Amino acid sequence: MHWNLKLLQSLDSQLASQIQNMGGEIICVFQYVPFINVWFPDDTPYDYIMTLSGVAEIEQDVSCRASGFSYQPSANGYRTSAIINPDIDISWVSKIVNSDIAPTQGQNAKIAICDTGLNPNHAEFANANILVNESFVPGETPDDFNSHGTAVASVIAAQGLQLLGVAPRANIYNLKVLASDGSGQFSWVALALERAIVLGIDVVNMSFGSLAPSSLIEASIGAFPDKGGVVVAASGNSSMAL
Repeated sequence: MHWNLKLLQSLDSQLASQIQNMGGEIICVFQYVPFINVWFPDDTPYDYIMTLSGVAEIEQDVSCRASGFSYQPSANGYRTSAIINPDIDISWVSKIVNSDIAPTQGQNAKIAICDTGLNPNHAEFANANILVNESFVPGETPDDFNSHGTAVASVIAAQGLQLLGVAPRANIYNLKVLASDGSGQFSWVALALERAIVLGIDVVNMSFGSLAPSSLIEASIGAFPDKGGVVVAASGNSSMAL
């Protein structure tokens, strides 16, 4: 089981040794927030982990998920959705989105999309400025085999084949944090947010949610504006009280 540990100070050799003696493995050390992600055997008690020296808080590395989408399988292995399926009328989407197009069409803006990835073969992105494709999902490429991320990217940067995005001239950074089934771990999201800081991203879009809070994500989102960026996140898709 994976855990996110909030540290009182930087990771030192004593704590690293304690983790190893418990049968644990340090998966990653975050750069901009005082957390580490650690794997422990499933039968390791919570109270036992809390005995580690220099640890202020621990939380399970819970999952998050994209929501609000229906899919249709396609012959090439990618999936299509209403926003990119030519057989479905999306004129209402165009009316809403096109009324909000940025005056500069997003020119020179750096926008990171943290989602299920991006379909590189989609016609809407043939002339889009996609500068970075990276995956934080173990074992998966940055490509989108779910369609949620491609649909989100279409709202932002589609080139006008069916839909003109609100910022079609923006520089797009595909930072994949959700697997092909639409789910991801908060540690993957935190790693992507740190990468966004390094890349000098202006806006991060996160269109997913979770039923559980996360101190790691709160800290990671809090660190991003300190570096000059803005995080835009979805809420309310589950029709639950916020």
